[in-house]
Amino acid sequence: GAWSTSWMYLFQSPNLACILYSHAHEEMQNILGRCSFCYGRGLIVFLDPSNAQKDGSARLGLVEFQILWNKIRKWLGIFRQYDLDKSGTMSSYEMRLALESAGFKLNNRLHQVLVARYAENETIDFDNFVCCLFKLEAMFRSFQTLDRDGTGVAELNITEWLLMSMCG
Repeated sequence: GAWSTSWMYLFQSPNLACILYSHAHEEMQNILGRCSFCYGRGLIVFLDPSNAQKDGSARLGLVEFQILWNKIRKWLGIFRQYDLDKSGTMSSYEMRLALESAGFKLNNRLHQVLVARYAENETIDFDNFVCCLFKLEAMFRSFQTLDRDGTGVAELNITEWLLMSMCG
């Protein structure tokens, strides 16, 4: 199916992909079957680098897949909880509540920027919600590595800025 052809290349081993798919087929199909979001090789960038494959293959092993899958399941639960009208999309207000529940308390300006970036027709679907959360996690993680003193302030040179903004 679509899952096996579009996701198979993400795994270190095609056998691992098949085993995971056969054991969690229904749950995976439920979530992945309706999603087209920022999965693929680009998604690997959002995983915590400390959990990345030591061989640099940018492919998922069992540990990486488990981390990814647990995040997606957690975020699906949050999405469903804060999709207050059960429309399958979130309003700006619902998104604010959902982001806070996911651990991101953002100021109004940043929230407005995220809604403008991730909303389609003034609503946020699950695809865009997950992409937003992956990006927020990656950016917070990048900032924390640059905030060497833990002061909430980071000084960047051009290389660090480009790496963070292009890859983070």
